[in-house]
Amino acid sequence: MIIYFFTLPEIDNTIEITITDMQGKNVLSQTMQATSVMQLNISEFIQGFYLIHISGEKISYNGKFIKN
Repeated sequence: MIIYFFTLPEIDNTIEITITDMQGKNVLSQTMQATSVMQLNISEFIQGFYLIHISGEKISYNGKFIKN
């Protein structure tokens, strides 16, 4: 199992997470209960670059990561 960890600077009640591959295809869209340290299971993702968008009442974050 491969886990992607990230830390939220402020905690919302719920957040929405969207992950897209570099071709623009949505590979994950999920609403989660927010905690200070979040984790996502990305073991089913193929190797490559991904864009992640996290949004909530107090947070909006865009980032990228590589799955090897």
